[in-house]
Amino acid sequence: MPYELHIAAADKKNGYLKVKQLIEEKPVEEQSAYVNCIHPDHLSKPVDWAAQSGSLKTLRYLIKVAHADLHASVHTHNLLFWALENSKKIIQYVARPNIIQQFQDGTTDLHAAIAIGNLNKVKKLAKHPGRINEKNSRDETSLFWAVKAENRKIASFIVHHPDFISLDAVEKWDPLHRYFGKKYYYEGKKYSSYNQACHAYKKAIDFLQKIKIIDDPDKELLSNCCIELSKIYLAKKSKINLILQAVQEALHYALEIKNSYHAKCCQAVAYHHLFWIYEQLDKMDEAIIAFEHALDWENENKKELLMHTHGLYNNIQNNNVSKTIHALQVEINSLQDLNPLLPEEKNDVYKRLACAYDNLANLYCQSGQQDIIHTQQQSIAFLEKITPKQDEEFSKMAKSYKRLGFYYIREKNSSEAIKVFEKSIEYCYQIKNAVEKDSLIRTHQFILEFYRNHYAISEHKLQLQEEAKAWGYECFDTQSDGDCFFHAIAHQMLRCGSHLSCDASSLRTMTANHIKQYFDFYRGFIDEKNPDDYLEKLSKSGTWVDPIGIQALARVFHVTLVIINSDRTTPIIIKQLHSHGTLYLGYEIDWHYQSLIPRPDWQATKFIQPLLDAAPIDDFVTLPLKRKREEDEKNNDLPPSKLYRSSQTFFENNLAPPNYPLEDNKPNDYHDMPYH
Repeated sequence: MPYELHIAAADKKNGYLKVKQLIEEKPVEEQSAYVNCIHPDHLSKPVDWAAQSGSLKTLRYLIKVAHADLHASVHTHNLLFWALENSKKIIQYVARPNIIQQFQDGTTDLHAAIAIGNLNKVKKLAKHPGRINEKNSRDETSLFWAVKAENRKIASFIVHHPDFISLDAVEKWDPLHRYFGKKYYYEGKKYSSYNQACHAYKKAIDFLQKIKIIDDPDKELLSNCCIELSKIYLAKKSKINLILQAVQEALHYALEIKNSYHAKCCQAVAYHHLFWIYEQLDKMDEAIIAFEHALDWENENKKELLMHTHGLYNNIQNNNVSKTIHALQVEINSLQDLNPLLPEEKNDVYKRLACAYDNLANLYCQSGQQDIIHTQQQSIAFLEKITPKQDEEFSKMAKSYKRLGFYYIREKNSSEAIKVFEKSIEYCYQIKNAVEKDSLIRTHQFILEFYRNHYAISEHKLQLQEEAKAWGYECFDTQSDGDCFFHAIAHQMLRCGSHLSCDASSLRTMTANHIKQYFDFYRGFIDEKNPDDYLEKLSKSGTWVDPIGIQALARVFHVTLVIINSDRTTPIIIKQLHSHGTLYLGYEIDWHYQSLIPRPDWQATKFIQPLLDAAPIDDFVTLPLKRKREEDEKNNDLPPSKLYRSSQTFFENNLAPPNYPLEDNKPNDYHDMPYH
């Protein structure tokens, strides 16, 4: 892996051992070249990366043991420059005289004193004539180091020093202008007010334009300032010429950057922003031209990616979907060609690849193309690689898994959909922000429960259809409104030619009235804390019927019920003595009842008649007779008679109510009802 030593040196936590291992694996004659290899894009050595990362142990090893070359040329920053981006311990170590001497670039002990913030030493050294204006081979002055170290006291001391004031060089104020340019730029990015942000960016541009010896970072910052300014002009609906002028200035500064890598990156960003401006102004022809320019720069460079591609989807995809997909594919290829070294750079590339694949999956879905699921999985894979993850990454992971779940739903793969919905909730729980966490959990939990119930129901429905077919019946589905049992009973009665009005509502009412009439008998079987509440609930439309209600209905109309279950268990049979008929129902476990229609033409593999013959009789009606018989036996010494046992399906014991009306009091409408 190229530049692996740079990457290891940048790892503050585990870099020392890795650096040591990598160097020791090399032959002795190759170690020096390996340790002092300069990264072509960053123009820095592994020792510079160690100074940036803040690993003092790694830094000492590279200098003392690996004998890293600390010489800094005109074109490369020295170790003190990189150390200023880290802790005081690193700066104090690098600012030692024996280290400074190895730079061989004109950096002095005064510069080192300024870097570590030793004002007393700076004042002492500055007493010597001309020393306050010392600069190294890259023209980095005392003021440059004070500004780089962000030490206002030392910077103020320098600019008020007589030798500095009398200096004729016009570029002496460049470090200060550069400092305020950056300061106002970052202030502008923080402001939420358009007016404040606009003022900050203008101030930043003003200071940066005052720099006499302007370098590439200055030009890049000027380009970025102009882009941000154009965004504000667009948001404020300013004149078009102001908006376009700001973007053109951004392009102008980008073209002046000498480093080809940074120049192409900056131009690509500027052209993308120009595309976005034209797109907002509904100038689609100009937008496409700008977009193609951005594409050209990135294709030539092969190291930068397409920025702000989401803007392309809003309008261009309506004109040319294939062009949009092509743009995303180019973006993905460009990103995959990158070779990020620092962990932050890797994370940035992973985020952008994840976003690109996510958008590509969305476009594939809209245009009806294949490979949607694989593309979304790629997006998730890159999000998984980001370390460490913050709330933003956990939120993106949850949402990406949710989208993958919907894509599985689209492919009718319910089991995988439910798995990824569950995965999305796992990531929701890892979010630390309580408000965002609760909001996402509620949404994702609702989606999971909805599809889990929906597909569990569908599975039971299929199982019931298969089981009913095995017994020689076809399912007739009923309304899923909480009254499905009564709807199924009503359908069975109508099929049998009943003259009685048997809608679900009247069946429910008659069942509830029966339980109320013989409430003393049923009270012992009711699970409610207050049994009186049971009747009230049962009377209400939409309340699911329970085993008590099912048994009661069979007794009201003196019919035998056969219930075939979706879980393939033995059918439930509630058998009445001298029944008026047999009604056949199907039950999707814990959810729904259907009516069953016999299909003699189907080749059944299971047969219900033997089960009907062997089923115990519900002796609810015959219990009064049993009691009378037992009394007669006791008084008249009659031989005991054989009685059928009660059905054990719903009740373990049946207690007969006193003076229950006998068979001749049942509704006349059912005497000749032709049940099958």
